[in-house]
Amino acid sequence: MNDKNYTIWPAAQGAAEGEKTRANAEMEGYARTTGWLVSVSGPEKGRDYRLGAGQNSIGRGYERDVVIYEDREITREAHAYVIYDDRTVSFYLKPGIGTAVYMAEDGGEQFVRDTVPLRDGAKIRIGETELVFVAFCRPDRNWNEPKEVEEEQ
Repeated sequence: MNDKNYTIWPAAQGAAEGEKTRANAEMEGYARTTGWLVSVSGPEKGRDYRLGAGQNSIGRGYERDVVIYEDREITREAHAYVIYDDRTVSFYLKPGIGTAVYMAEDGGEQFVRDTVPLRDGAKIRIGETELVFVAFCRPDRNWNEPKEVEEEQ
């Protein structure tokens, strides 16, 4: 077991009063999980981070949706984003203002310059941290309301 002590910072800390952050939404009970990022290497190895619909910002700042505070190579601002589009039930990785974002799928790592599709099991490297993306939502399992089939007359 790792003997390192972590301070758990709420993502809403530092947010303006009444501002709707993902942490506030979770506390109010209406944020729906779409997937997770799991840290497999770096200062916060073993931690997981919940993702929701829309843009999930990743950074060291407390107002980020995914706060990786211990990695000093990650910017406080939005270093990168994981985006979930509930209309198409698709995930994307988008670079933010961080110095570098890398993604690896099927063994090949690429530098991410623009928004790219993100698939279950992909590895994301920012700063000293490597994250594995785990999708909960997919075409056969998501939070969209089932479409009613109109009866033919």
